[in-house]
Amino acid sequence: FPSHDKIAKVYNKKLSGLLLKLPYPQDYKTHTCFRYVIRLNRDAQRVMAALNRYGIEAKRPLFRPLHLYLGLDKRLYPVTEEVYRTAVSLPIYPELKNNQQQFIIDKIKIVEQGSSNMNRSCLLIYICFVRIFI
Repeated sequence: FPSHDKIAKVYNKKLSGLLLKLPYPQDYKTHTCFRYVIRLNRDAQRVMAALNRYGIEAKRPLFRPLHLYLGLDKRLYPVTEEVYRTAVSLPIYPELKNNQQQFIIDKIKIVEQGSSNMNRSCLLIYICFVRIFI
């Protein structure tokens, strides 16, 4: 099976043609791509729903921000709220086959193309990794 890192490299390469800001690897650190997260400049719910209709398990990268569990005022955490609202985690499990990953990439491009036709500002603006640093 391919590693998380290899799958992430394929996502980076094949999604780079979109208007995306891709992270660059840091040579001085070793990391494992625990999740592959895309961020949008709009609410991610519609993108997740569109990908889910294609059978792609696109989800939020976390259940809820910690401050919500603690009952803290969300107005005190605007950046956390924004990331939670705009982040989508794509499948990156080692059993993901090449053709399955290509299907995901193709559907992301279709969803992106549809949103660019509606409003060019609704493009995916960057992709980031949630990393576990070793």
